Amino acid sequence: MQTSPTSSRRSATRRIAATGIAGLAVIAGLTSIGEDAAFPVPLATWLDAVLSPALPVAAAYMLAALGLGALFKPLVPDATPHAGVIRGALGLAAMLSLSHGLGVLGLLGPGTAWATVLLGLCLMAWTLSKPAPAASPPLGGWWPMLAVVPACILMVAASNAPGSMWESEFGGYDALSYHLQLPQEWLACGRIEPLRHNVYSFLPGYVEAAFMHLGAMAMSPPRATIVAGAMEPLSVKAGGLLADSWPLLACQFLHAMMTLFAARCIHAAASVMVARGGPNPSAHVAPCLSALVFLATPWTLVAGSLAYNEMPVIAMIAAACALAAGGAGDRRGDWVRVFLACAALIGGACGAKPTALLFGGVPVAMLLLATCPRRHLLPGAAAGAFAGVAMLAPWMARNWAHAANPVFPFAASLFPDASGGTGHWTAEQVARFAKGHAFDGSLLDALRLCVLPDPNDPAGARHRGMLHPQWFAFFPLAMIALARLWSPGVVRHRLVVATTLGLAAQVGLWLAATHVQSRFLLPLAVPACMLVATALASLPSPRLVAATGIAGVLLQIGASVVCFASQRDGRPNMLLSVSPADRAGETQRAYLASRTSDYTPELLDSLGPEHAVNLALPRDAIVTLVGGATPLYLTRAVRYNTTWDAWPDLDEAIAGASRGERRFLLVDFAEIERLTRSGFIEPGWSSSRMSEWIARHGRPVKAWQELGQVLVLVEPGSRKATDAP
Repeated sequence: MQTSPTSSRRSATRRIAATGIAGLAVIAGLTSIGEDAAFPVPLATWLDAVLSPALPVAAAYMLAALGLGALFKPLVPDATPHAGVIRGALGLAAMLSLSHGLGVLGLLGPGTAWATVLLGLCLMAWTLSKPAPAASPPLGGWWPMLAVVPACILMVAASNAPGSMWESEFGGYDALSYHLQLPQEWLACGRIEPLRHNVYSFLPGYVEAAFMHLGAMAMSPPRATIVAGAMEPLSVKAGGLLADSWPLLACQFLHAMMTLFAARCIHAAASVMVARGGPNPSAHVAPCLSALVFLATPWTLVAGSLAYNEMPVIAMIAAACALAAGGAGDRRGDWVRVFLACAALIGGACGAKPTALLFGGVPVAMLLLATCPRRHLLPGAAAGAFAGVAMLAPWMARNWAHAANPVFPFAASLFPDASGGTGHWTAEQVARFAKGHAFDGSLLDALRLCVLPDPNDPAGARHRGMLHPQWFAFFPLAMIALARLWSPGVVRHRLVVATTLGLAAQVGLWLAATHVQSRFLLPLAVPACMLVATALASLPSPRLVAATGIAGVLLQIGASVVCFASQRDGRPNMLLSVSPADRAGETQRAYLASRTSDYTPELLDSLGPEHAVNLALPRDAIVTLVGGATPLYLTRAVRYNTTWDAWPDLDEAIAGASRGERRFLLVDFAEIERLTRSGFIEPGWSSSRMSEWIARHGRPVKAWQELGQVLVLVEPGSRKATDAP
């Protein structure tokens, strides 16, 4: 019996209304965890962040990116299974590439930023006005209701100012150090370009370009102060991403939306996988439940709610897997289009994170080998190689121009300079970077860390692999699915074999090509969910499929709620009301404006490091970070470096003080100790030698014992700091 269009619309309306009501109820509960304030105060605090321009601007960028997918209809015709989702992933790759290209050319201003978004929105409106392709059925039923809790955790966590959430990521250290810091500096420069004090600016940075795009849409360019010196430092004073409380939040909301889209792409890949096994009454339910297992996994929500770059990688890998698994008949031209689209998606994923070449390229290649006729492999591979290189050509060109190495800081041995290094790096820096991004134990040690905690971790034995608490039951569920699919009597098609080999290859690459950290297992979620969906669909009854899948989803939802609720010793919303402007001290600046002097020693006693630098130091102060590399919220003239780059020249700091400049050091002894223990610190530096240098050439102004940080005024003098670190 067919359902009438009117009845379908009513059912869809009821589902949307129920989802909205359930979402508000869940958010009210989440924001109240560990809070003393009664309802509805915590919910109002969250709404204050969401109702700012942050969410609409991020949504506009995301919808525009998906809208650009309409341009790829000739490459992915309507007959392709889940064509709309795959084209959306290609649109996302195109939008990230467009943001990057405009940024490199110095053309990413407010006008071009909004023009590209409006173009994408117009294409999205045009797409929605057309009937959905029959090969790409929309999600239906009540199954997506299970996504309400993880989606709400995602949005509540993303509403916290960067640096406030997730202890496993040290509050999002990477975001404060480069994912958000680089767009802020690029906005001040007026273009995307490599920065010698931050090696991560030499990576493709397509997602960071998207964050810069959001900053340009804020139409508040930073007021930059360039300070002369070898490190080419940059200060951004209350502009760009720090223009208000919303641009930084918009970056987190954008990545959260990419997380939801990644789950949709995984659903598409799993659906194609299940469909290749033949007609099945659970063909819709099993893929939906496997995608929900991914979305509800704590690691997904941790990484997805931060301004990181993982989620577009997963979305594009999943879309490429869906396309490769779907096949293309027997015509050479069709297979060339498949290879072109898959390579463009993997190239876009590499633009977000270079490791996608391995973690995405290998499983997609396995699927293409399983589906493509041999006579079409060579022309398809040639077309794919062209598309992949074209996607990354802008990055390689700018790296070649700045470092004489198109993939700097990688492949240093292929592009050495006279000193044995590569680019502006010395041989020692190259070796230290390579050591810091590889596992220094044996293969047996790495295999052990897949399932056992690290006994040598200075912070105490903790999991670095598949049994990390933030994976919870994900990998055990994947192993159960594999056992089911490879048990006697279960019919396996060739895609099961190819996907299993792809997953095994990813595990091998994680062991051999990374420094074995749990978050880097995220790309394994794509083939794992495809196998979980296939195993679910192989169960004998639809009721058993639903019961088993829902149990897995609920396990992951429970783990995510516990993970969220345990943050900050049971008070995850402690800093929800602290906006990015509060973190930078902008909201306190009006109070200080009435003071006759903005540098008062008494004021330092009540301020943390960021506020002390921004509010209590002279406006012409030059602050050098020693050890720390998270200057995002600092709005004075700041010098910093990542641990892999050249550390500060303290002789130059003394010379600057002698010239009358007011020089300060913000020394992070805790970070210096951590880098020393890990072996990542530049030779010659240590806490003891830094203390000796301060005793000879500086005057401590303020110490934060609990943080291990000291603010030091550099004393003028002509003596060289021969005893400097």
